[in-house]
Amino acid sequence: MKITRKKVGRAIANLDLYIACALLAFLIGLTFVGVFMRYAFNAPLVWQEEVQLGVFLWVTFLAGSAGFRMGGHVAIEILVDQLPRKLRMMAEIAVAVLVVLLLAYLAKNGFVYVETLIRGSRETAILRVPYEWIYGILPVSCVLMIISQIYAVIIRYFPGEESGHSPEEGDAV
Repeated sequence: MKITRKKVGRAIANLDLYIACALLAFLIGLTFVGVFMRYAFNAPLVWQEEVQLGVFLWVTFLAGSAGFRMGGHVAIEILVDQLPRKLRMMAEIAVAVLVVLLLAYLAKNGFVYVETLIRGSRETAILRVPYEWIYGILPVSCVLMIISQIYAVIIRYFPGEESGHSPEEGDAV
């Protein structure tokens, strides 16, 4: 199997999705082990809930970025689908711009929140993990979602002459 520049680029572009999938598999495994330990040995893992919280947040926000890139988020398009092609395109681009502005606002406030956590030096009760490591994914994922949203709009509405193809909803990068 020959590794090409395109395959490497695709792997890097989908890194958030790969990390989210690996973390989800870890979360499922940890939950299974925790249930087994609790009911089979009556010895619950006291740190399990802290790890699950952090991993769940990371999975959610990393997968959100991939969802923007692949067009996998829920959309109500009944009105937009009734519009003429040019008007529909303008409406979809306007919605994309509003989404980017909202994500920029969330990213800005997310960075402020993480900065506040860093200054406060708060840690989880059992594992002593700094909260900024857990919640730091929020602003980072908002930036990734902005990039993914812009990428999806460019690919959909301004495809390159060389490809002549725009990906359908659900296509990976």
